[in-house]
Amino acid sequence: MKLKKELNKILSEFQAKRPDLSAVKINAPDAWNIRIDMTEAEDIKYRVRNLRKDDLSELLKFRNQLSRQSRDMFCPYPWNDKKKLEQSLVEGIQRAISKIDASFLTVRQGEPIGHFFLWKAGGNPYSQKYGLEIPELGVAVADTYQGQGLGLLQVRILLAIAEHLNRDAVELTTALSNDAGWQIYLKAGFKYLGIIKNPLEIDVTEAVNNRRKINWREERQMVFIINQEKTNAILQYLSLKRKEYEKFIK
Repeated sequence: MKLKKELNKILSEFQAKRPDLSAVKINAPDAWNIRIDMTEAEDIKYRVRNLRKDDLSELLKFRNQLSRQSRDMFCPYPWNDKKKLEQSLVEGIQRAISKIDASFLTVRQGEPIGHFFLWKAGGNPYSQKYGLEIPELGVAVADTYQGQGLGLLQVRILLAIAEHLNRDAVELTTALSNDAGWQIYLKAGFKYLGIIKNPLEIDVTEAVNNRRKINWREERQMVFIINQEKTNAILQYLSLKRKEYEKFIK
């Protein structure tokens, strides 16, 4: 009930800024079974839901709604390599079904317009080595629907899920050129930590253990701290991660 109550608060605030939304219905017994239905004027339907086993085609459709620039900003998958992309998406779907990642689609009139996730929401073995549970956040909105508040909504839903799962913090990285995303994350309460050499086109939490060739770039590292009592440990862990990634790519 606590998760549903927090989601209801988030959606009520979103609806207050979107007078075109006439109704919102939330079903959220836990982080792995969430469905949010919204109705826009003229009976246009939105739905936010967990990824399902048959969502490969939906994720491929979503890819086609992202411009080249948007795919460059949001690149947890190898968008431009069809064979690798399908394999990567199937693996992501399986992690969602297995309750390793909390991964979602936002759908409007049956078309996917948003994709967002918490990598290792079900438990992050890498941060656990330091006595912490810190999943990593990723959010994207189709180009046509950017600027309508959906990005911030998706971020806030993920933060509510992280709190519901008693995680210590949520980490994210964002491209240096992603000014719109940067503003959304600051508005959501994330704090900037520094520049990190970040792996692309792969689940970041798996990067250090993956031996195949990985592309890297400098990105901003940010954190949303949930467990204030562990603030120092969280900051030390994320600082160490920046240093380890530097060594890993040399």
